[in-house]
Amino acid sequence: MAAATVTPSFAPGRYVLVRLLSFLLVAAIAFVVERQVVPSLNNYDATLIVRSLLYASLAVSLNLINGITGQFSVGHAAFFLVGAYVSGYVTRNYFDSQDPLLWITGMTVVGGVAAAIAGIVVGLPSLRLRGDYLAVATLGFGEIIRIIVQNQDGKNLSFGGLDLGGAFGLNKIDKLTHVWHVVVLFILIVALCRNLLKTSHGLSFLAVREDELAAEATGVNTTRTKVVAFVLGAAMAGMVGTLFAHHEGFITPVTFDMSTSFLILTMVVIGGTGSITGAALAGAALKLLEEALRKIDQIPAIDLLGYIVSALLVLLLVKTLRRSRFGENGRHVFLSLLGAVALAGAVVKGLALSGDADSGYVRFVGWAMLAVGSLSILFIVVALVRRAGATVGERMLTGLGWAGALIALVGCYVHWFTGVSVVIKVSVIAMLLALAAFTTLSGHGRRGMPAFGAVVALFGSLIVVKMPVTMALHSVPFIEENLKDTLYSPNNLRMAIFAFLLVVVMLVRPIGVLGHHEFSWDLVKRMFGMKHKQQEIAV
Repeated sequence: MAAATVTPSFAPGRYVLVRLLSFLLVAAIAFVVERQVVPSLNNYDATLIVRSLLYASLAVSLNLINGITGQFSVGHAAFFLVGAYVSGYVTRNYFDSQDPLLWITGMTVVGGVAAAIAGIVVGLPSLRLRGDYLAVATLGFGEIIRIIVQNQDGKNLSFGGLDLGGAFGLNKIDKLTHVWHVVVLFILIVALCRNLLKTSHGLSFLAVREDELAAEATGVNTTRTKVVAFVLGAAMAGMVGTLFAHHEGFITPVTFDMSTSFLILTMVVIGGTGSITGAALAGAALKLLEEALRKIDQIPAIDLLGYIVSALLVLLLVKTLRRSRFGENGRHVFLSLLGAVALAGAVVKGLALSGDADSGYVRFVGWAMLAVGSLSILFIVVALVRRAGATVGERMLTGLGWAGALIALVGCYVHWFTGVSVVIKVSVIAMLLALAAFTTLSGHGRRGMPAFGAVVALFGSLIVVKMPVTMALHSVPFIEENLKDTLYSPNNLRMAIFAFLLVVVMLVRPIGVLGHHEFSWDLVKRMFGMKHKQQEIAV
């Protein structure tokens, strides 16, 4: 039987009502944030919310270019910079006694327009390029803009004597940004991108992404489409830059360097290239992770080297087994056994910690490790005993997947008693709960349990292999003498950590965590096997 797509008829009254209710909902969210949430937070927690939502907005704006239109821009920090510096300079020199709300609204428009003009400047000549050539062009443009701003110190190298603070940065910017401003801008950017995709204009963006030559052959003006996407993405980044400058009160060119562009690009790729929901979630999560790394103690250099060597050994062994006569099943068995050994190690460590009478928290962690390790091993044994035609390796990985879900649940409870910011604490617990719920309750998650178990096995393997590797490194005189007192801050290693996360996501799911999917209640119902709207009917 053929299938036909049912297209709902347009109802003007319903359209206006939905938009009006959406506007009222945004206003209500802004009111609750300003009157209820912000007063209960300290300055640090409020700053975390602002920065996470700003970078989530940047990720969504870049997703319009890279994910929805299929381009490869690597210089998005340049538009972020243009909006911040233009609005910050105007505010520092002309803001006096005007209404702060009207002024910050006007500056948001000014920053967006300035960044859009920059988008046109880079878009017209460079968007005729494709792939790696476009990436190099946009990367070079971003660095050129940053270096030009860095030299605007009011001296000989400045254009017309323009003083933007040079390398020291632009200071004395009035702090006019409130948390609810950032919340409203984030909602508006997400709504703009979502509504754009539901129109005929959005189809041209998607057509360019899927096949640019085919889109050109069917009458789509691909150059104009790419320039429009570039200008819109740049304008949104400029608006984000405006709120960022007026929140910090001080900006410097270093904030907008190449690493910022790579960070925003990583957010888009990890969240799911083409997914607005994925870009927003990954943007907020990675920014909070970056801030959380500042609170972690320094890591000894030999331990860090041990993790690197262990990761290389594990990947090399997996690759060797996969190419051997055992094939894919050999890789599964290898990962599963190492993961099982790691769980046994958790049991032994839990027994040791649970007997510590000096700290109640340490005892609790020990009992939690003991319970998780024991129940996880029980899951694996049950999975192996049951016979349903699956390979031993697949059943081992399935058991490890269930163990990972249990670890996520216990991690929620343990993390609640840590001393980190309440914003980071709530965010981590929400992600762990979502992970546990998706892997155990949804049909998609249960079908992908062996893949999730492989990730758990990889991390378990890393922990197991790291212990003898570190002992071996300590026994080497040259390494011991030169690295024994060397410490590294996790904050300084954040780009390496982000790169590691990117590699893991690309290995497990190359299209990103959410792929091209967007959050909707219909999607949730489909994932959990509930009754949902039928968009196709049999004819």
